[in-house]
Amino acid sequence: MNIKDAVSQAIVALFDKEMFYAEVIAGMRRINNPHIPVAGVCIKDQIELHINIPIFAAHSLTERTAILKHECEHILRNHIVRIREIAPDVYKKDGDEIDSFINGAKHKVLNIAADCAVNSHVRGLPENCILPNLFELPDNQTVEWYLENLKDNEKLKELTEYDDHSLWDESEGSKEILKEKIRQAVNSAAIRTRAAGRMTHDDELFVSELNKSVVNWREQLKRFVAKTIESRLELSKKKRNRRYGVMFPGHAKVEDLHVGVAIDTSGSVSDAALTQFMSEINAISKYAKITIVEADSEVKDAYIYDPKKKYTIKGRGGTAYQPAFDYFTENTDVDAVIYFGDMDTSDVVIKPKYPVLWAIVGHSKPPADFGSQIRIICE
Repeated sequence: MNIKDAVSQAIVALFDKEMFYAEVIAGMRRINNPHIPVAGVCIKDQIELHINIPIFAAHSLTERTAILKHECEHILRNHIVRIREIAPDVYKKDGDEIDSFINGAKHKVLNIAADCAVNSHVRGLPENCILPNLFELPDNQTVEWYLENLKDNEKLKELTEYDDHSLWDESEGSKEILKEKIRQAVNSAAIRTRAAGRMTHDDELFVSELNKSVVNWREQLKRFVAKTIESRLELSKKKRNRRYGVMFPGHAKVEDLHVGVAIDTSGSVSDAALTQFMSEINAISKYAKITIVEADSEVKDAYIYDPKKKYTIKGRGGTAYQPAFDYFTENTDVDAVIYFGDMDTSDVVIKPKYPVLWAIVGHSKPPADFGSQIRIICE
């Protein structure tokens, strides 16, 4: 057997046994990574499955299939995000971005708890894998339960080798974005598995649980506006917005904020997405003056937004994002720019002096590595 075939062979075996798991794995970007013990997952623009192929190939087919299911379980149970939410003090944090692990006893117990929660559902794993019975604990409990019951476990102190899940640390984006990428991948796998008539009750429970917590991108949008307000104005504690508390200042000062909003009106952006963009722009207009620039491959229209007016979008041609930034820089005094679009552009975008938020429909990356980003869900 060719060493590289070891991965494909294991995925095929997983398809035969548990199609839903195999579909989730098949949707991941596969990367040969010689720097990890066997396998691991992380989330960037999509979910990545990293495999040390020669080490992985040395295991039996049963073990390889179990290893893939193990990594899939970490994704389905949202462990990359949940561990940080359970114990935020174990992480160095930069806003909502996942950053480096802090080593120590709590780091150890968190990672072992995650593996106990996963491995009690996986059969056929290699002998050295962490199982709850190593600590005289029952199977099929949550990571929270294992965390609580491992804290004072004497056998935990004796364990020196365990998976530290260091690859999770390479995941990119806020926890809300990571959750949304998992949700999209799992829903896509579920659609294909249902179509084949092979979705189990337990599979449906996973999907249902993940869909309970859809990314709160509107909250992120408000946070971006709030940060812009904070950098532009001196917040007044005496005059808070009743609805959003300290998040927004009183209306007396909101009128000073000027936000530029660029709308990608190229042909690749759907009418539903454009309708959603206008809805969010209307919401933002409650807190700021808005200058809108409609652009496909060039600026098609520019105007101060009036929530009382109805607008007909202009464009639907090719795509370029730099023209809108040029317009804001040369013709306005905006404090920040929000760019709504599908990011399907190949032009080079130059970093402006003001903050930028990429409000994205679809799965593409922003056309530049500066700025923050959120994923917009069309309703």
